[in-house]
Amino acid sequence: MKIVFITEHGCGRAIKQASALYDKGYEVALIASKLMKGGGAFITKHKYDNAKELFDIVSLLGDKMIYHIHNEPSWMVSLVREALPNAKIIYDVHDSNYWRAEGDYSWYEEDSAIQNCDAMIFPSQICEERYQTLGKPTKVVWSANLEAWKFYGPWDWYGGIVSQGGHIDPAKTHKGESWRDYTDLYKELESKDKQVFAYSADFKGGIDLKTQPPELDAYYIKLGAILGCFNHMDLIHNMGRHDWSLCGNINGAKVWDYALPNKFFDAMSGCVPVVNFNCPEVGKLIDEYDVGINVESVDELVERWDEHKEKRASVYRNRNELTMERQIHKVIELYNEIY
Repeated sequence: MKIVFITEHGCGRAIKQASALYDKGYEVALIASKLMKGGGAFITKHKYDNAKELFDIVSLLGDKMIYHIHNEPSWMVSLVREALPNAKIIYDVHDSNYWRAEGDYSWYEEDSAIQNCDAMIFPSQICEERYQTLGKPTKVVWSANLEAWKFYGPWDWYGGIVSQGGHIDPAKTHKGESWRDYTDLYKELESKDKQVFAYSADFKGGIDLKTQPPELDAYYIKLGAILGCFNHMDLIHNMGRHDWSLCGNINGAKVWDYALPNKFFDAMSGCVPVVNFNCPEVGKLIDEYDVGINVESVDELVERWDEHKEKRASVYRNRNELTMERQIHKVIELYNEIY
C-alpha cells in the first residue's frame, strides 16, 4: 500500500513513524507546509503554501492511498475528504484543544476532522479515552524516538536538572499557556541549591549573548536557570550530562493530565532518568519501566535526588522497550484495518 503523510509543520512524530515504516518496507510520501530537514525515509516530498495548493496536490495523487494526517492544525483531514470523498484517512491527534484549553468549549475544526476520518491515532491512553471517536478504529501510539537516536556517552558531567521545551513569561503570555510557566518550580529549585538547565527553541542565546539578552531569556536567567538552544540531536546528546530530566510542572494544568510528551522519550534516548510532576501518563511508564521517579514536591525531589544513579542504569536496561520500532506495528495494523 502507498501512504501519504500530511503535516503543517516540521513534525518529529511524522519523521519517526515514517522511518520505522520504511524499515518495514513501506513507502511514505510527505506533504507539508514546511518541509523538514532530514526525514530521509520519505520517498517524495511535496510543499504546499495554502489550502488550494494542498487540495490540488492530493487531487493529483488520488484516492488509492492512505492519507495519514498529523495535526495540528486538523483542517487538512476535512480538506482531503472534500478533495477525495473515497480516500482512506487516518487522523493522528498529537495535540488537542480538548485536553489543552481550560474551560468547556467546542472546537469545530477538530470535530469536523473526527467526522471526516476513517480511523484515529492518539499519543496516550487517556487521550483516546477522553476524546470523541464516534466508534471509529483507534490506536495508541507513543511519540517514541527511533532506536538509532540513542546516545551512550561519554558525557562531561553538568549535573542538575534539565528542563526542555516551551517556556513563557507569564506577564506577557495568555494564561492558557500557564503549563509552560516554570517560575515557581525554578525558584524552589534555586532555593534548594539545585541547578536548572533550561533548553528551549524559545531562547535566543541566553547567558552566552554578548549583548543584553532578549526578554524571555533574561526572565529565566533571573530565576537562576542556565539556558541553551540546540538542534534536536544535540539536545538529546546534551541531556545525558544531567542528573535528571523534567516532565510536568509543580503547578497543575489540564495539559499535564493528558500529556505523554516527546521530552520523556528524548530523555530515554539521551539516557537521563525522568523526574515527573503531575503527569500521570509519564508516571505509568516510570512505574512500569523504572526509568525515573514520580514526586509531589521539590522537597521530595531533593530528598530522593541521588536516586538518579540507579535510575540511569535502569534506563539503559529498559529503554529498548520505549522506541518507535516497538510501536509501529500498531500503525500498520490500523492501515490494514481500513485499507
